[in-house]
Amino acid sequence: MALIISIIFFTFILFIYLQKVNNMVGKRKIRKKGGNFSSFFLLTKNKNYIKSGSVLKKGDKFCFFLKSSF
Repeated sequence: MALIISIIFFTFILFIYLQKVNNMVGKRKIRKKGGNFSSFFLLTKNKNYIKSGSVLKKGDKFCFFLKSSF
């Protein structure tokens, strides 16, 4: 019985910790993404790059994959 209670308590603490880490990473990524995106548009004047940028902006799943990978 004590083992079950301790496992539940541990998972609860782990969940809170993961939520805090996720919030921190999310705030940092949003600021970083804004800087990267603006510099990306300033550096590349080519229309193909701008098209690919707009496609990346529209594709939420792909953006999420990029956020999770980096």
